[in-house]
Amino acid sequence: MMMTQRPSRSRISKAGRLTAALMAVLLFTGLLSSMGAAVAATTVTSVKLDELSDIEKTIYVDDGSLVLLLWATTTDSSSGGSSTTNVTNDATWVSSNSAVSVSKGVVTATGEANNVVITGKYQGYSASVTLTAKYHYSELKLRVGNASTDAADKLDVQLGQDILLKAKGVNGSDLDDLTDKATWTSSDASVVSVDKGKLTINAAGKTTITAKYQGRTDTIELTATSPYKSMSIADGAGVKGPYEMQVGEAAKTLAATAKNTSGSDETVTGKATWKSSNEAVATVDETGKVTPVAAGTATITATYLGVSATATIAVRTPFEAILFTPSAAQHLALSGAPLEITAKTINGSVVDLDLAGAQWESTNLNVISVSGSGAKATVTPRGKGTATIKLTYKSVVKELSVTVYPTVSKIELAKDKLEVYVDDTGDLPQVKGTALDDSAADVSKLAKWTSSDNTVVSIDDEGKWTALKSGKATLTATVSNGAVSSFTDTLEVTVSKKVLTLLPEQDNVSLIIGQTVSLPKVTAVYEDGDESDISADIVWKSASTSVLVKDASLKGLVAVKTTLTGTYLNKTIKVTATVEEEYVSYTIEPSALSLTLNKSQSVKVTGKTKSGKLINLSSRMVWTSEDETIAAVKGSSAKSLAEGATKLTAKYQGKSLSVPVTVKAKLTKLTVSDTSLELAIGATDSVKVTAVYENGRTLDVTAFSAWTASSTKVAKVTGGVVTAVGKGSVTVKAAYGGKTVNVRVKVK
Repeated sequence: MMMTQRPSRSRISKAGRLTAALMAVLLFTGLLSSMGAAVAATTVTSVKLDELSDIEKTIYVDDGSLVLLLWATTTDSSSGGSSTTNVTNDATWVSSNSAVSVSKGVVTATGEANNVVITGKYQGYSASVTLTAKYHYSELKLRVGNASTDAADKLDVQLGQDILLKAKGVNGSDLDDLTDKATWTSSDASVVSVDKGKLTINAAGKTTITAKYQGRTDTIELTATSPYKSMSIADGAGVKGPYEMQVGEAAKTLAATAKNTSGSDETVTGKATWKSSNEAVATVDETGKVTPVAAGTATITATYLGVSATATIAVRTPFEAILFTPSAAQHLALSGAPLEITAKTINGSVVDLDLAGAQWESTNLNVISVSGSGAKATVTPRGKGTATIKLTYKSVVKELSVTVYPTVSKIELAKDKLEVYVDDTGDLPQVKGTALDDSAADVSKLAKWTSSDNTVVSIDDEGKWTALKSGKATLTATVSNGAVSSFTDTLEVTVSKKVLTLLPEQDNVSLIIGQTVSLPKVTAVYEDGDESDISADIVWKSASTSVLVKDASLKGLVAVKTTLTGTYLNKTIKVTATVEEEYVSYTIEPSALSLTLNKSQSVKVTGKTKSGKLINLSSRMVWTSEDETIAAVKGSSAKSLAEGATKLTAKYQGKSLSVPVTVKAKLTKLTVSDTSLELAIGATDSVKVTAVYENGRTLDVTAFSAWTASSTKVAKVTGGVVTAVGKGSVTVKAAYGGKTVNVRVKVK
């Protein structure tokens, strides 16, 4: 029978638990390896725990662990032999009391308990042991420093105090110092923090300090206060601020004074912690010395044992501004001359031209170098690129951008012609340069521009042109390689007045197939009200290839109706072009117009082609009135305006057509001088008839009227003269122009 040697019993600390468990696992694994495939043929017959002494059966709360080993006795069915195997890690472990826990044979206690049964179970067999869990110490007590009595539950402390708490473990009549072994915590470390009983009082407030060791704890409530009521900051003259300083000014020393709880003042300048809210503006050292750095505002704070005070520092520059000459970004040729720069400071009416102590520097020495002191510096181009010149004076920094361009062998403008309008403005075109290595370079900023006529086109320093009046000007760009060489290119600018609208002489053009006619004349109306004939300058395009536009004429190739588009400056117009057969005759209906006032009538025109086709041309005709005060015409409709005679005329395929127009006012009514007469037999009387027309005109039509009497036995009438014949009543009627009027006659 093969037996494994059992290790001796031992109690391990918390740190040793993992090691013991690992050893058990390794031991068990080794046994399995040595037994090989025979394990599969063994049978467990019993399990057993190592025997423990009475001392070992007592464990202590939070004081290490007890390791139990469970052994299984197995029998080999093939050989009949038996062996003992460590099954601690494979067993199921149970504790009868939650105050004592067990895992893989490792037993720990978190509280007191008696008669705790720990059982290990493996393949239907089990083994148990009864343990007792106790505390090492009956209680834990806190004491302040070397005091011989326990600390009270509450303690008042002050910032600045050094206090040490000690933890004492009570073990019967003995007191063990557990200060370094105990675990210390603070409920609010921002008020008081603790490390192995040593208190660090950080701020006023309340916190609870707890010491814990092997399940025993003790606490003390601390109330921390400041020994001071307030603090103030003042300078050497006793002024409490705010303080005004200038960049470059000598440092100012501030003093911090704290008022203690008894009302006395105490200087704490060297003890206080000093801080600046903005060290880029002003710094402060541990002695309260404030040094101005740059313009701005900073708050200086002094803090000591729970009290603090602040002072505002306003830092100004000793001047309003630093100015460069030249002031704009600079553009230099690599082979060009160095650039001279001067600087000055201005403070109201005071100008500093010396700038003693000023420092000049370049942000990229591979592009430009700068040398100089005080208010003057020389900038030398070193390589292509952009860099910044920096001047630092009394903590104020002034910068100027400088771009260096390569030496060029030629230049070319992005465009050579430009058409613009009066009052237009725009950027000058890009200037492209060819460097000595044949690479392209944008040297627009290096170019110097001039105008051949500044009254037509002016150029400003910002690289913009402005069109001032109509005309032409040549803009010239010059790029210089210093004294070595220079190159130019030009831009031709044509300035025109802006067109408001274009007016064609006719909206429709009629062409006979194969015939050439002139393009319609066009008048431009400008924004200033001026007009001009731009027929020679307008550009025409036809929407159809069947109508050929050449020079100032049109030619119709085949029958078609298309659109001609004319473009001049900023405006376009459209004209309809109709190409058709030649018409040999025209029929106008009506051939003459007779209208009353404010009446309209359409004119129909029918054309007969050479092939005999009849085509309605009414919509194509462009009629004009010889006297538009009598009749106006729109499209194919004429409208009467005033009495008189005029003529409508039109041309189609070169033939002239006309329609006479007569306008007469419409007769609205007739009036008589007397509406009734009383006559004796044989007596006579005259009646006057007046015609009233729609335009208010009147006419005596007595002699032109047709007169009748309803009874010639009573009265007769001729030419408005009524003669009484016999007694009675009669109606005399006058008729003219389709209107009638009556006169009642009574003969006595």
